[in-house]
Amino acid sequence: MAYIGQGIKNGTFAKLDTSGNTYNGSNVTFDLGTQVGSPVQLLVSHDGVIQNPGTDYTLASNGTQITFTTAPASGASIFIMEISGAVGGPMNRDLNGEELILDVDGDTSITADTDDQIDFKIAGADDLRMTANAINVLSGTTLTVDSGATITNSGTANNFGTTTIGGLTDVSMDIANFANGILIQTGSDGSAPTTGTLSTATGNVGIGHQVMQTITSGDYNVAVGHGALDALTTGLYNVAIGGDGPLGACNTGSKNVAIGNGALLQSDGESANIAIGSDTLTGAVNGGEYNVAIGDQAGTAVTTGDNNTIVGREAGHDCTTGENNTFIGGFAGNVAIGGSNNICIGYEADLSANDISHGITIGYNMTSSSNVFAFGKSGDVVSNTFSSNANWSRSSDIRKKREIYDQGLGLDFINDLRTVNFQWKPQNEFPKEWNDYNETSSNDTEVVMHGFIAQEVKEALDKHASKRDSVFAGWSEGKDGMQHTSREMFVIPLIKAVQELSTEVKELKAKLEDK
Repeated sequence: MAYIGQGIKNGTFAKLDTSGNTYNGSNVTFDLGTQVGSPVQLLVSHDGVIQNPGTDYTLASNGTQITFTTAPASGASIFIMEISGAVGGPMNRDLNGEELILDVDGDTSITADTDDQIDFKIAGADDLRMTANAINVLSGTTLTVDSGATITNSGTANNFGTTTIGGLTDVSMDIANFANGILIQTGSDGSAPTTGTLSTATGNVGIGHQVMQTITSGDYNVAVGHGALDALTTGLYNVAIGGDGPLGACNTGSKNVAIGNGALLQSDGESANIAIGSDTLTGAVNGGEYNVAIGDQAGTAVTTGDNNTIVGREAGHDCTTGENNTFIGGFAGNVAIGGSNNICIGYEADLSANDISHGITIGYNMTSSSNVFAFGKSGDVVSNTFSSNANWSRSSDIRKKREIYDQGLGLDFINDLRTVNFQWKPQNEFPKEWNDYNETSSNDTEVVMHGFIAQEVKEALDKHASKRDSVFAGWSEGKDGMQHTSREMFVIPLIKAVQELSTEVKELKAKLEDK
């Protein structure tokens, strides 16, 4: 129903050209003759009655036509004026619960439906609400801070309030308790962060459910993931990343690194341990420090052991009190429990008993005992027992051998060998294409060495070796053409030469006795 509106305020007005319109009681849409930005910029009179925008008429999206709710009668008195702007003062409007339309199609507006509350609608959606104490970004709306802009907290509030980050609800950013740091987390019930009395803590970063809930004065810690550093109080410089509470029991320990699900889960006051991988060093660490464990379930049982280096899937799995051990390879050192100073390198390289010390094992599925160096592979073992007169030993049991025949190289071969003294060239004088070239290494060039010239050994071998003996383990040639000698292999032809000389001596003695 038409109504008499408010009086006209200060403004600029223009009568719109409507001479081409026909008012016949049926037409409802009429041309304005110019473009208007908003329905509220029109003053429409029908037979002396001011029409209500939005109720009695609407403005087309192109701003050049109006449509009446009821068709003006034939011969009706119509005039339309545009209110283009303010002159000499603002164009005021008392909303009183009404909607102020701000655009052509009427989907952007300001309303004051409730006392002391203003609602902003943009493109048909309720986006923003203002009250005396708050500005609320409504559901479905994204709050964006452009590059170069700054958000400043100059009040006394502890946080930015409950919000949504990446779809996670009840996420709080604690500012008051983290000097030069940040905490983004929820409590067990989805509540805001629970922290200790952070009177001096600085430089901490915590992200995840129940992280850093008890911290008091610890500095420069990083906790990312469910329950990470949950019990930390005064510890410093710790890094915990992963699910299921990495470093979750750590309270006073410092300089620990735990990356992976449950890594260093039960360590509390220990320091300087590094655990990378799911369930690494996850046992009841009680005093053990300076351990490094990398790999799924590596070093899971360590308690008081120090200075262990454990790398590989389930390597050092049962080691508890052992110290100074190095286990590298999947399942390496799995038997070890309390032994110390052992080295096991290779898949399933291990010790013969759980309390072995000073054992060295290198190779697949190999074992060694105390003071024994064993390398090779299972069933083909080379070992050395360490003592004051350590010797290399190899199995020589006839039951392990085949194709046995006499070795032919003897006195003639030995006589054609030249023994030499020499000094090594610096490695940086080697041809660059050699594998052992090193531009920074000079070797110990002053030490006088003793041995053979490999090329000369090959000449003697070609001269004296039978077809069978031509494959001599004391000489070899690599793929790069480099020739090598293994001097321990010359013991065999030397024994052969001694035997030949012994035979000659016996023959000479017999001749002398005959005379």
